[in-house]
Amino acid sequence: MPKLRQYKSKLEYALRDIQNWHRILPNSQKKYGIPKSTLEFKMKHLGHKE
Repeated sequence: MPKLRQYKSKLEYALRDIQNWHRILPNSQKKYGIPKSTLEFKMKHLGHKE
């Protein structure tokens, strides 16, 4: 059974902030409560399936 997404909407906001250079990765990680590894993976693989 796949893992449930606990922070899908927060992840979208965090990635948008990082892409628009409003926040750097550690700040977004703290603000949205998303693991650093998840943000790094999503930034490297933007087209990866949800």
